[in-house]
Amino acid sequence: MLPTRLAKAGQTPIECWLGFYDFSKSHGPWLGPLGHVLSRSRITHVGPILKLGTGELAITITTGGAAVHRPEVVEKHNPLIDSLYLGHWSIDPDELTNLAINFTDAKPIDILFHSLVGRFIGLTPPRICTTFASRVFGLPLEWYPATLYRRLKNDYDSAMWTGPRR
Repeated sequence: MLPTRLAKAGQTPIECWLGFYDFSKSHGPWLGPLGHVLSRSRITHVGPILKLGTGELAITITTGGAAVHRPEVVEKHNPLIDSLYLGHWSIDPDELTNLAINFTDAKPIDILFHSLVGRFIGLTPPRICTTFASRVFGLPLEWYPATLYRRLKNDYDSAMWTGPRR
């Protein structure tokens, strides 16, 4: 679902960013380090950051569901590696949050299976943070957050990907 479908009539465009984090501590003692090894990167999570008139919101999607926090709360336990500017999008933050909450259905075993087997035999990836960001913002579908980050940093040389630093 693209953000333009999440817009209310007269919705003011919202400045959107993608935050790339190291969630290895939050993923537990075995899934976090395994994520580092499989993705060959410290980037283990991606999530939208919305700049609103009242402040910023970071939407995080994990295997347990989704949550909305201020970015500094997320960064307190999960270091922000980098953020990429996506431009202004006409989206409703409430509808985007509801979409995020209802989007995730993956469990750690689903993620592990897809990483080791499913992606090589063409199975549809579980609904995780990367697939959420890719579908909502119309980005290339990548499995690992680090791969999405590298692809956006390297492949997109347009005004959409250059903007003010967060």
